[in-house]
Order: sequence, then C-alpha cells, then structure tokens
Amino acid sequence: MILNKKLALSFLILSLVSSSLSVIPAFAVTPTPPLTKAERQQLNLQQQMDRIRTAANHEIDVRVTSLNDKIAKVKVLKNLSDAQKTDFTSQFQSRIDALTALKTKIGGDTDLITLKADRKSITADYRIFAIFEPRLMIDAQADTIITRANTLLSKTTKTDAQTKLHDAITQANAAIDKVAGLTPASYPATQILKDARALLKTANTDIAAARKIINTK
Repeated sequence: MILNKKLALSFLILSLVSSSLSVIPAFAVTPTPPLTKAERQQLNLQQQMDRIRTAANHEIDVRVTSLNDKIAKVKVLKNLSDAQKTDFTSQFQSRIDALTALKTKIGGDTDLITLKADRKSITADYRIFAIFEPRLMIDAQADTIITRANTLLSKTTKTDAQTKLHDAITQANAAIDKVAGLTPASYPATQILKDARALLKTANTDIAAARKIINTK
C-alpha cells in the first residue's frame, strides 16, 4: 500500500515537471530595440566622415608617392648643381612633411566641417605640381641634352660639329638657369617656361645639326 502511494506521488511530480517544462521556450530571445532618431543621425554622420577620411588618406598617399618619385628623379640628374637639387628636394620634402601632418590631423578630426576643410586643403599643393612638374621636365631634358652633347664631343674632331655641340650645352644650361628661380609663388610663370622650352628646342636643333656634320664624310 505504501509502495503504491510512493509510485503515485512520483508520477504526480513527473507530470508537474513535464508540464512546467513545456511552457518554457527553447531559446529566450531579447529583441533589439530600434535606434532612436538621434542615434541614426549619429551613425550616418560617422559613416560619412569615415568615407571622407578614407578618400582623403588616399589622396594624400598619391601625392606623397608622386613627390617622393620627383625627389628620386632630381637626385639622378647629372648636370644640375647641388644647390639646384637641394632647392627641388627641400620644396618637395616640405610638402611631404605637411601632408603627413595633415593625414594625422584628419585621423583625429571629430566634426564634419573641420574634416571637410582639411580634405579640401590637400589640393592646396596644386601650385607645387603646376610649377615644379614643368620645371623638373625642363631640367631633365636639359640634362639629357648636355650628356648627349658631351658624348658626341668625345667622338668628333670636326670644328663645325663641336661648335654646334657647345652651343647646345650653352642653350641647355640657359634653360636650367631660366627656371632655377621658380617657386610655387611664381605660378603660372607662363613666359619663363615658354622661354626655357625655346632654349631646349634650339639645343636639340644644334644636336641634330652636329650629328649631320659628324655623319657627313
């Protein structure tokens, strides 16, 4: 009799436990509350600033790479004076330093207006490229002309050819001197650049004439 009562009690307990378990959900999921209007605005602002910051960093990296390339080109020019090379490299390095500092500042900007202004200032170096790009090109062409003329001079004894080659060197050096004083403040320096290119054209004409004389038997 006692055993039957114990069995009945056990079945009752199991029944109650099973019943209570059946009403407990398998997973208790707490729904995420929707963002408030202010939170959405803040999220959109942050995403916009991230896009601007990424674009600005890319623009800075492109300019720094270009300026470093120009420094490397200046260093290999054989017929520029040390002072002329220093003038180039110091101008380029100064801008690299400024862009590097600007990149750090952009990384720490916390408001949209400041960030936009800082990104816009990246393009303030357009005068450096507008002046030093053609100046470097003129110097590189002059350097090539002088090297070529000296090579030909070592291979000929013809006076007429030598005269032309010496004049080519004079014209090329004059082109270098013509643009030597150009700085971003000289922008656009249209006439100076035009005159320098004319000197290079004369130098190339002299080279061509010297070659013709040298090749004439």
